[in-house]
Amino acid sequence: STVKQDGTPDVFFDDQKKIHREFKMLGNTLMALENVNVIHSDDLLPGCAHMEGLAETMADSRHLVGTLPNRVSVGEFEDAYGNQYLMVLNRDYDTDQAITLDLKDNSRVYEVSRITGQQNVIWDETRQINVSLAKGDAILYRIQPAAEEAFTVEYRLEK
Repeated sequence: STVKQDGTPDVFFDDQKKIHREFKMLGNTLMALENVNVIHSDDLLPGCAHMEGLAETMADSRHLVGTLPNRVSVGEFEDAYGNQYLMVLNRDYDTDQAITLDLKDNSRVYEVSRITGQQNVIWDETRQINVSLAKGDAILYRIQPAAEEAFTVEYRLEK
């Protein structure tokens, strides 16, 4: 729990505060996005009839080829202007993971900062995303064709 009955912080209080801080910084971006695809690694409920229709396959991906590493899920998103995003999740809650994702096209990849909410180029031209994620962690990227001129995106929600 995050708060004890007497109102004092409990075991997960600091972790919860960190998550809230990070989502506050990602919030404007996430609120501007529509989900396009959700792809899970093959080890998520293999052969389970309930998985039918809950997720797309790599063949449906706009950006990825190959296979996802075990215990990894990727969400593909798009904003109203056609900007494309990937959220990569390490579903393993016991082990940190070094994750490699193969891209269909030569791409410029921006990381959306959980600290500032800003988008920063991390690869100008790549066909692969390499990321180390802590157990249960996720990261949000914007994907742009490498041949296009670089630009940043910022979302502001009306209050």
